[in-house]
Amino acid sequence: GATGTGGGTRTSPTFVTASIASGSMSTGIIVTPSAYDVYKIETNYPARIRTYYNATYQSNDLTRAEGVDPTGDHGMTLEAITVSGTLVFPPCPPPPHISPTQSTSTYITITNKDTVSRAITTTLSVLNKES
Repeated sequence: GATGTGGGTRTSPTFVTASIASGSMSTGIIVTPSAYDVYKIETNYPARIRTYYNATYQSNDLTRAEGVDPTGDHGMTLEAITVSGTLVFPPCPPPPHISPTQSTSTYITITNKDTVSRAITTTLSVLNKES
């Protein structure tokens, strides 16, 4: 299994949107360790999930189309898409998130990929890597 220089505790921070229309986005903050690896992403309905180091990076990336890679100093730490029948995604290798400011706030953007309005629940299962 994965190990770190410290910590090693598994946690499951969760973000729940209000009901958002199909194709619409919701942004927010989830409380996480300042350094972690994501070993599982789970949503209750199909969604596009993106996480960032701060609100500026998040805001700058809101209009980037799905399937287009971010460029430059983008600050995105994760992007995943869940679909009907595959709402649990175990990334391999686990993407790391190491906040340059040791912040415990992870900025998250969720896009509803379902065909109707939904409240999307997103859970990031993470391994704490704080030292």
